[in-house]
Amino acid sequence: MRSFMYVVTLLIIVLQLSVAEAATYAFRTTAYNWETTDINVVWDQTQTAYPRDDDKQVVNLGFTFNFAGVNYTQVRIHANGVLQFGADTQFHRQFTNTNLPVTVAPPSCSGCIAGSQADRLLAIYWDDINPRLGGTVRYQTKGSGTNRRFVVSWENVPHYNFGGQYTFQIVLYENGEFVYQYGAGNASGVSATIGVEVDNTDYTLYSFDSSFSYAGTAIRWFKPSGEPQRLAEYWFEEGQWSYQPNEVIDWSGNGYNGNAMGNTQSTADGWVCRAANIPLNTTVVSSGINTNIDVDAAIGSSGSISFWYNSNVRWNNSDNQLFDATSQNNRWFYLTKRSNGRLRFAVTDSNGTTIAAETSPNNTNSGIWRHIAVTWRLAPGNNQTILRVYVDGNLQSSQQGTTNGSLPASLGTLVLGDNASNFVQSGLGTLNSSDGRIDEVRVYNFEISNADVLNDMAASHDCVFINHLRIEHDGQGLTCAAENITLKACSNNDCSVLYPGFVTATINANGTNIGSTSFSGGSTTFAVSQPVPASLMLGGTISPAALFPTQCRVDTGNVSCNLAFVDTGWLFDPIESQISGVNFNTGVRLQAVRKDNNTGACQSVLTGTQTVELRLRCVDPASCSADAQMQFQFRDAANQSRQLSKNTFASYSLNFSGGAAELALANYNDVGSLRIDAQKTMATGALLSGSSNTFVVRPHTLAVVQAKRQDGSANPGTTNTGVGFVAAGEPFNIVIEARNAQGMPTPSFGREAVRQLVQPVYGALEYPAAGRDGLFNPGVTDISQPALNGQQTVTDVSWHEAGSIRLQAKLNNDTYLGVADVSSKPLSDVIGRFYPQHFELTASDVQNGCRASADTSQHFSYMSEDKLSLSYQVSAQGLAGNTLENYHTGAYADTAQFLLVAQNNTQRLDAGRLEVNTGQWLQGVYSVTQTNAAFNRTATPDGPYTNLQFGLQVLTGSERDNRNFPLFTLGADAVALNGEVNMRFGRLLLQNGAGPEEEPLPLVLRSEYWDGSRFIVNQQDSCSVLTAGQLSSLTSPALSFAGAGAPLQQGVLPAGALWAQPSLVPGVWRIEYQASPWLQYNWSGTAAGFDENPQAELMFGRFRGNPRQISWRELFQ
Repeated sequence: MRSFMYVVTLLIIVLQLSVAEAATYAFRTTAYNWETTDINVVWDQTQTAYPRDDDKQVVNLGFTFNFAGVNYTQVRIHANGVLQFGADTQFHRQFTNTNLPVTVAPPSCSGCIAGSQADRLLAIYWDDINPRLGGTVRYQTKGSGTNRRFVVSWENVPHYNFGGQYTFQIVLYENGEFVYQYGAGNASGVSATIGVEVDNTDYTLYSFDSSFSYAGTAIRWFKPSGEPQRLAEYWFEEGQWSYQPNEVIDWSGNGYNGNAMGNTQSTADGWVCRAANIPLNTTVVSSGINTNIDVDAAIGSSGSISFWYNSNVRWNNSDNQLFDATSQNNRWFYLTKRSNGRLRFAVTDSNGTTIAAETSPNNTNSGIWRHIAVTWRLAPGNNQTILRVYVDGNLQSSQQGTTNGSLPASLGTLVLGDNASNFVQSGLGTLNSSDGRIDEVRVYNFEISNADVLNDMAASHDCVFINHLRIEHDGQGLTCAAENITLKACSNNDCSVLYPGFVTATINANGTNIGSTSFSGGSTTFAVSQPVPASLMLGGTISPAALFPTQCRVDTGNVSCNLAFVDTGWLFDPIESQISGVNFNTGVRLQAVRKDNNTGACQSVLTGTQTVELRLRCVDPASCSADAQMQFQFRDAANQSRQLSKNTFASYSLNFSGGAAELALANYNDVGSLRIDAQKTMATGALLSGSSNTFVVRPHTLAVVQAKRQDGSANPGTTNTGVGFVAAGEPFNIVIEARNAQGMPTPSFGREAVRQLVQPVYGALEYPAAGRDGLFNPGVTDISQPALNGQQTVTDVSWHEAGSIRLQAKLNNDTYLGVADVSSKPLSDVIGRFYPQHFELTASDVQNGCRASADTSQHFSYMSEDKLSLSYQVSAQGLAGNTLENYHTGAYADTAQFLLVAQNNTQRLDAGRLEVNTGQWLQGVYSVTQTNAAFNRTATPDGPYTNLQFGLQVLTGSERDNRNFPLFTLGADAVALNGEVNMRFGRLLLQNGAGPEEEPLPLVLRSEYWDGSRFIVNQQDSCSVLTAGQLSSLTSPALSFAGAGAPLQQGVLPAGALWAQPSLVPGVWRIEYQASPWLQYNWSGTAAGFDENPQAELMFGRFRGNPRQISWRELFQ
């Protein structure tokens, strides 16, 4: 009876002070769907003190399963609720579960080999489960094709010590994911570990010794690709806050902009760039950041919040509220740093039941950044709710409980750094603010895993700042109307990137302050009024402060801050941004005006039909393309369609009905920033002139129209036939074309003063079906080459997978000249085929069939003996060395096949002598593992081959794109597998014998091998086992044989191991030993092959035998 001790608590706190490493696997709650199984595990019952209790068995999966980057075809089932891949560490003896990672070796037992620290574990329910007491452990491979799954189920299995029965299972899917499921039973987790461990730096803990009713639940485990989708993200890069709504930017793009409260300010010393500095506040008036996220409505019953925190005081100095959403007493949702250094996360359900997870003390000094994350999942049912608290990526606390699964509808918005209300849980909450800095806040509407928390810890971004304030105007205004100018908060020199945060701009004219405006999003308009003719020199400042002085632009081009106001001119209704090839959404309305000296208002000066000079002026680019046209119609009875003159004025007859004329159905076939100018010589001889606002016409479509290799040759656009395009990861170029709504190129695209750059984006996988999307690198626009007819070339594009794809095109900042995105981004034609850049031998091992000695120099193999251990793994790789998972047998056509070759020193041997298995490509990996490989004999004895190596060749013609290994290490055409074998041509010799007919006759057998000139005793053979059952008598009456048999010792059968029973009569008998095929020989010299068993003659009756006398003396008289 082993000794044990269990400590049962409802709250288990795990404290790990080190920063956790990255984890391969993440988890999500998933739908419960129990799988049946039908094969009972037959336990090994060796290397254990408790057979069928602390036991193991290795079983075949039925397919290749990739765990943490390594392919496996077998898995070890441990009775105590764990699967293990790879080496046998004797983990089955480790009946006492621990936290992850596992850092101790399993206990020893009498006659057992020593164990070692275990890795590569899937702890479904690691506890002292005892199948010996009842229940069943079964497994089964299910499904077909590439959609197979392997299921192991523990059903109604008792615990060694606790009562009840435990039912749980794991499902391994061929795509590399797996699911833990928990059926009806006593799986409470109170003394169990649930999680995944790859090694001591790569593990994900779900639960350790935590009370939780798992019945009817399931956990999906997967490798996260990229970051989880966030509900909101706050960087606090705004520079300063004026406590206005929505000035704290949600950088996720989901629009949950917040506002600063109290004395909270943005500070430059954040974890990444800036942070929110929340000073100590002890009043009921909230400080901090109101995110405006309604916790119960926008986040819900499952969610997560992660952030960096730097306290102004030591953690065990005072209570401080880190976030809160409480708005009703006894309906809690808060995270508090307590004065004992513990973190307490409390959540109440809508029925008033409160669950709290509290860590052990964290005695952190002031001024130290710590990463904190909390997750929650409320679900109805007994102990179905769980809260978790992570510090620096380590799970410090998890707490289960029973709730109704719903948050209170009374919860308010999430407030960071302080209380959301004056309600405080007695003795546990606090009115104190966080008193420190908070940065990089991320909010999720689902429960993130440990791996996601680690991703949040590692995340970073570029700092965001204001480069300068830009004032854009058209150079002229009317004294009778306010003139709108455009203000831009620019984040770079050319203002192609705008600052999205909240800013305040103060504008002056001729040195006099004329007003301020606050805005976010990077741009706004500002009205400037001047009632008498004058020239105003515009200027301004911006807060937060810009790095460089304010700049002015006329028509976005000329550098001038001078804005001239006149009494007479042309007044255009504002023209909004338009789409190339699409009729303007409103007509272009214009009127000639002058200031009414009495009222100061604008007064029309033209009525009826008038001849007016108009022109279309291209502002950016500064000149219109030769093919650019703007069509419009006059609003008169004829509805004439005309083309607006470019660059130079032309006369048009306009009808000024009601004092205003209209250009209807305007349509521009090109792109750019434009302005319409008007002028007319009045009867007085005065020239009346003016312009519309500057407006932008953007492309309708952005399309990838061509892909080509870097040498300029074309993309073949192939999938499973024809020639390939480029290797996976190899750079190639594409051409992107901007078009109008009629599908014609827009030639001005790319000629802008600040060139509008493009990039491709991954669109869709064309081939193979159901493959992986892979990593796509969009490259860079080639600005060394001018844009031509609306086309731009993007270089150094790469796709890091195998197959064929379609791409789409996008503008670099998803806007054209800062106004809006294009309307259409169609998928390109097929681009491909992308093929492996090379094959890489990633693992291999070859071992002799006879390995009885600890001295490897004594190991050897017999020719034709099917006991060679051989394994290798080849990866199809891209240029970056990544495995191409789409390179998959059956999905990707004409994958490479391999030929195994043999070479002794420099002598290449016939590859046909090898008897080995072949494999198939599974997600970019070709693997073979066998323990029954053989190197066959030839027609005559040869060898020995003391340094025999095996190598791989790509079978000629098997790989469509002629891919191969980058370097050959066995001869000039093969890659050597790791390990050498000592190959011998062997035979078994049965020696003649003689003895008395009344006594057993010992048999003499030995193994021999060909040394190049003769057969000699194989002194290394301590592996071949000889038994009496293989002996037969060829002479009648038949002899009988006996003896326990034994392995050979140094090539010779031990004395007394086998014998012939007494014949009882004199005579000669011929006997034969049924040898293994690799120890047979052409003993007669006439056989067609080496298929004859050894024979010998036994002679009985020619000797007196043993008289059983010590001495004999004869006396002669």
